[in-house]
Amino acid sequence: MQHRQDMPSRATRGLAWLPAVLVATVTGVLAGLAFWVFLPEATEGRERALAQAAQKALAGQADRQGLQGIAGASHSVSAAEQFCRQVSGVPLAQADCRLGRPLRAGYEDLGSGRQGAIPNASVADAAALAQAQAWLARKSQAYAAVRDALTEELKETENSWLWAGIEQRLSRLLAVSQAPKTSYSEVFEALLSAEGMRYDSSSGLFYSQRWDIARLLEQPHEVRARAERLTFLLQWLPAGVGLTVATLVLVFLLLLGGVAGFITAVVSSIGALGLLVVADASLRFGQGSPVYLLNPFSYALERQLQVFAGVLLLPIGGLLAARLWGHRLGPVLQVMRRWQGLVVVISLIATTALYGLLGPAAGSEALKLSVCLFAGLTTAGYARQTFLARKVLPDLFSLRSLGASLAELFSSASESSARAAIHASLFRAYLGLLILGLGTMASAALIFSDFGGTLVSAVVFTALIFILFGLRLALVFLTVGGLTAGLALLTDKVQGRVQLMLDPMTASVSDFARLVKFSEAAQPLGFGLGSVRWCSFEGACLPIQALSDYFPVLLSGALGFYGALAVFFILVALYIGLMARAVLGLASGLGAISVVYASAFFLLLAALSQTVITYFGNWRLAPLTGLGLPLMSMGWSSLLAVVLGLSLLAVALRITPSAEGLRRV
Repeated sequence: MQHRQDMPSRATRGLAWLPAVLVATVTGVLAGLAFWVFLPEATEGRERALAQAAQKALAGQADRQGLQGIAGASHSVSAAEQFCRQVSGVPLAQADCRLGRPLRAGYEDLGSGRQGAIPNASVADAAALAQAQAWLARKSQAYAAVRDALTEELKETENSWLWAGIEQRLSRLLAVSQAPKTSYSEVFEALLSAEGMRYDSSSGLFYSQRWDIARLLEQPHEVRARAERLTFLLQWLPAGVGLTVATLVLVFLLLLGGVAGFITAVVSSIGALGLLVVADASLRFGQGSPVYLLNPFSYALERQLQVFAGVLLLPIGGLLAARLWGHRLGPVLQVMRRWQGLVVVISLIATTALYGLLGPAAGSEALKLSVCLFAGLTTAGYARQTFLARKVLPDLFSLRSLGASLAELFSSASESSARAAIHASLFRAYLGLLILGLGTMASAALIFSDFGGTLVSAVVFTALIFILFGLRLALVFLTVGGLTAGLALLTDKVQGRVQLMLDPMTASVSDFARLVKFSEAAQPLGFGLGSVRWCSFEGACLPIQALSDYFPVLLSGALGFYGALAVFFILVALYIGLMARAVLGLASGLGAISVVYASAFFLLLAALSQTVITYFGNWRLAPLTGLGLPLMSMGWSSLLAVVLGLSLLAVALRITPSAEGLRRV
């Protein structure tokens, strides 16, 4: 009898799933159809034809390294490096390879033709030049074989630029290898070109350019495998995107309700739009340009999908953890609040280490996360108390009141006023951490030149000061920040960015000039999704940083100016709405769960600030900062902070209905 009574309730619960499943399915199908319509066809890829031509040309050649004839040849050292070492007579770390001479005193005259302190230098130079020219001649034969094989592979006239690019490289190499008299610098540059290498004179290091046509001669199988993986991904990407979007919408609908499901659909659509632009670049960037015969972004789609897969574990894993172990969150947050100083110090030290070890991208993201964590812990611990104190003492945090408290604290009075006691408590708790945080931000800007991450962190700090101490101290902090920015304007790097903003057509860096021409050519409605014109008819392409630093310009090229503007307003409205929901949760006074709400608020504020800064920099309303567009730019640094903020907000909303136990923590 009891079993029969349970049957209708189970059926009712099962039917309750149907609307959510239906909405999620429709959303996923629409996302998949959009990708199927706008995604460029995989058959347009050129790298498979190039790889097949290279494999055919190099089949039967015993020596594919091309290093015989240069003394000390090895598979791990390039011919240009060996040539520099042989001519200079010293290790590479002690040589200026542009001139072919040692850096240290005593050899200054070697590059000018005089023998200096090395006996028989002219004889050694002549032998090295002869060996290098012989190597270039053999390398030219390999390029000629690829050119001839490519003629058979490419039947369509619109791909003749590939043949022309190889012919251009071959002509330069033959001119140097067959010259009866040549110089060290000409041979060195030819060796770099033949191997697709770049030499940095300031560091003395050689770098391999992965998109150079020389990679075909070294790794034709790898190039072909990469092209086949890209084809596979493009074929299955619409189905994969549709399934992923449907799963995310369904999870959030069932766990958090209709509003959360709608927001998830919006966020997924924005991320999918960015992924569509990345997929277009992975297939078509460099098309028509003799510089980029191999696509420098052929790996971008595969890498971005890996980033998305890793980042999406945050919201799903967070919601599952909240469902299973949400009752244990209180003690963990209590420990973090008790040891807040130690947590913040460790995070800031780790941030500095990441700047030094992994570079500005990793350090910038760690800086944002550390500052948001510090702001979240501080707000949850003191925002309510300082708000009530300001209600009782309206001038508590005025400059005159702070000055009087400092004078009172350093005086010999046996008793202090209520204002001085409150100020002393806050100074003891947070002054040291505040100085440490500001010092880390200053180091990021001045030592590592990370102006973007520093600016976003400064916005978070300003919001924290406003929440805790009111408008007057926030204005003081902004004034100090403005003066600091004025000092930064004195540096060459910032002045160059200001010049790039004011007059991009005559700036020393041509990146923005190409972007301006690209935007003008795309107006008024844009080239269309999947049809972005990455290179001009003259063969000049967009900067390599386009998928990271200049994504708003790409949106303008794909959707037109008004389409990019619509995306901007959607992003701003989304972040403001989510921040407002975090503020409501923070104001509900749910004890330790307020730390989660506060941290989510500051992470979303950082994403909003980064969006505005990036757009304004691309619109030339502010200097460029090197920041990517959250949710859309390529790389994990544009996704981690914002997705973490969304995940924390989702976890807090999931736990809040059953958070009575957390209220007492």
